[in-house]
Amino acid sequence: MRFLVKRKIQQAFPICGIPAASTAIQLTHSVERLYEILGGRCWKDLTPTQYRHCADGFSLLTVVGLHYYLPGYMTAELDDHVEADVVAEYWTYSLGGTSEFDRLRMTSLGELITLDQIDAIALWIGYYVNRYDKNEYTERSYATLEHWANQAMHAKPSISDFDSR
Repeated sequence: MRFLVKRKIQQAFPICGIPAASTAIQLTHSVERLYEILGGRCWKDLTPTQYRHCADGFSLLTVVGLHYYLPGYMTAELDDHVEADVVAEYWTYSLGGTSEFDRLRMTSLGELITLDQIDAIALWIGYYVNRYDKNEYTERSYATLEHWANQAMHAKPSISDFDSR
């Protein structure tokens, strides 16, 4: 199951278009480690240990940075749950919009997420629930995904959706 989930994540999230560190990481204090580890690097090239060292990224990355590095955080848990340590718990906590700060960020993130990415995240949460246990964070995470999916399905298409040139 782990390999299926990882493959779905890799198919749904692009590796190209690495955001500049200044675009991906908020301009605030205590972000030096994020600049050093994540800054300008491809999400697939980082190790579970590096993602654990950047677990505070869920609150210190910009929405663009969170969207780009999210698949790395999820695959870190799949690759080595011992090294990834608290990464998965932080992700389900943030995704569930437990705080007002997280709710606002998840609303903004939902505007960037595609339906394929929602499917990949849902599959990952299912894996997480089967491995550990269902909890209030995973329940809220599913609710966030459902909200995103409803938004995506009811969004008005833009002219670029029809432009095939």
